[in-house]
This record gives sequence, C-alpha cells and structure tokens, in this order.
Amino acid sequence: MRTRLLSILATLAALAALAAVAGAQSLYWLDANYAAPTINRATADGVALSTMPLGAGTLPEGLALDATGKIYWTESSWANASLNRVGPTLGTITPVVTGGSAFRGVVVDPAAQLIYWTTSNLVTGPTIRRATLTGASAVTLITLPAGANPRGIALGGGRIYWADFDLGAIYRANLDGTAVTAWLTLTAGTRPYGVALDGTGRVYWTDYNGGTIRRANSDASGVVTLLSGLANPTYLAIDVAGARMYWADGGAGSQRIRRAAISGGAITNLPCPLTTYGGLVFQPSTTVATPEAAMPTEFALERPWPNPANGPIQVRFSLPHETAVRLAVYDLQGREVAVLADGVMPAGSHEQAWGARGAPAPTPAGIYFVRLTAAGQTWVRRVVRIP
Repeated sequence: MRTRLLSILATLAALAALAAVAGAQSLYWLDANYAAPTINRATADGVALSTMPLGAGTLPEGLALDATGKIYWTESSWANASLNRVGPTLGTITPVVTGGSAFRGVVVDPAAQLIYWTTSNLVTGPTIRRATLTGASAVTLITLPAGANPRGIALGGGRIYWADFDLGAIYRANLDGTAVTAWLTLTAGTRPYGVALDGTGRVYWTDYNGGTIRRANSDASGVVTLLSGLANPTYLAIDVAGARMYWADGGAGSQRIRRAAISGGAITNLPCPLTTYGGLVFQPSTTVATPEAAMPTEFALERPWPNPANGPIQVRFSLPHETAVRLAVYDLQGREVAVLADGVMPAGSHEQAWGARGAPAPTPAGIYFVRLTAAGQTWVRRVVRIP
C-alpha cells in the first residue's frame, strides 16, 4: 500500500510540475544558424527549457503565437520556404504554407483566426500575405512597390503595421489590405526591423543601423528613443502585463537576447544561447489549452520533417482504425536501412523519429524513401539526408 501511495504522489507531483510549466511565462526564439537552425523555449528570465532542431538551410526568421499557445514561424530561404506551426512544448511540426520564397515577419490575429506575413523576394516582388491558421485561403493582400523590403509585422487597432528595412519607414494598412500609407517616415539611413504594439496603441520599433529602440503614439506623434547603443537590434516582442520588451541583437560577436522595461532603462542580457538572430515571441502566464485532435478518417503518410536534414527526421502517419503497420526506410537500391514501426497499432495519429541523435551507425547522406504499409496498401515519401 505504501509503495502504491508513493507512486500516486509522484504522479501527482509530475502532473503539477507539468501544469506549472504549461502555465508559466515563456520566451520562444529562433536561431537561424544556416547549418543547424533551432527553435527554442525558455522561461521569461531566459533559462532554457527545451530546443528543437530545424531543417538545415531553411533560415527560420519570423515568429508568432496564437491564442492556444501554438507557435508559427517563417523561413527566409530563397526557394521552398515554408510557414510552419508547432505546439507550445515543441513537438510535431506542421507545414502551414509551402513553396514560398523569402518569408520574413509573421503575426497572428487570434480573433479572426488569420495569419499575416511579409515576403521580401526582390525578384518576384515584396508582399504582405494572409491565410487562415491552417494555411487555407492564402492570398497576396498587398503588393509592395519596387525597392520595398518588409521585415517585422504587427497588428493593433484594426490595422497592420510593418517595418520596411530599405525604404526606412513604418507602414500601415487596414486588415483587408486597403489604405496603405507610410505611417512614419524615418530619417535617411534608418533601417527599421522589428515592430510591436503594447495594447494601448503605442508602436515600438528597432533601428538596425542606428542601434535604437523607439516608440510613438498611434497617430505617429510623440516619437521617443527608449534605448540606444544597441548592436543591430532586430525582432522585438512585448510583455504587456509585465511592461517589458524583448529583442534580439544581431551585431557580429554580440548576438544575444536582451530585455528592458518598455519605458527603457536598464538592460538585462538573458542567458539564451544564440548564434544567428531570428524572431522571438513572449507567451504570457497562462495555461495553454490544446484542442483535442479529431480521429483520422483515412490512411495518410505525411511529408517527413525536416527534409532535407542532417539530424532527426520526424515521420507522421494516420490510421482510421486499428491495423497492422510496417513503417520502414529504404535506400536507392531498395535495401531496408531502418524499421520505425512494425506491429498492430491503434487508430489515431502517430509519429516516429528516424536518425535520432546519438543512435548507433548513423545513416550516410543520400536519398531515401519512407514506406508505410497498412491494410494492404502502401504509401511512400522521399527524404534526403545531408552531411
């Protein structure tokens, strides 16, 4: 009896700890290191909780948060860029929009269940785009003029705000893309990067070249410099309840995550590991409720992620009913190189990892095929391992 009681108490303690983590303030940030990018989660003080590798060469950049705690980020790679989503504990990655180029800043409208992002492909033309949170109904909301180079984007007061790095201005438009205007034209040589709102209508932005963070009222009056002497500040996030702001410095040899009051003042350098700056977002203190996933209605083998990759590759598949399953990996010669699942599995969505770090005999770089066999049918996905 005593052993069972101790087991129950241990389980309750673990659940309490998990609830505390789920309800705690969190800071998420991207490290865009070309060869080994990551998405990271820490406490509000920068004590790292977890990190997850992303696809090499994807150049993750913008970061946003929805009302359920899911994280969205963009890729600024020139070809095959995606807008992706992951849960608050950094689990399964879901591509939301694919096949893009030079995706930059991103922001979520939780009330309308929409996501907005900027693109800066100077060949096909820079844009502001919008889609639902599942990637449906994706449209080019605003086609920007030649020479525009939009980066950070924010929402507030029924409008979109974005920072244009090359045109040296903060722009504004209605949520439907109409009434585009240069909300605040900055002095020559200014390179605005991140932009954020504090819930009272005030707008904050970083100046990459000038090394400052500035603020203005919603009518563009009352411009004030809050912080100066920074090392190329980039993306910016606001903790409204805590009256604090977070940003990433991108200066050579000075890449780091920093924090200060939204009124300026003393700066805290957080102990967040960072080699190449990317986006960041602040999660307020709240318990995140993740909706229960619907039961699959058909068999499916999803696109492995990341792909290509030099680390673990996540393979997700769905079963509408319990059945015998074999999930294996084959090389170009048709040789089986790994078995990820083999046996009867229940209905639902399943995920297996191939090539986990530390596994013996790592698989050489090359082209491989993931094959799912279930209920007398076969599905195949192509994956590429890189050095």
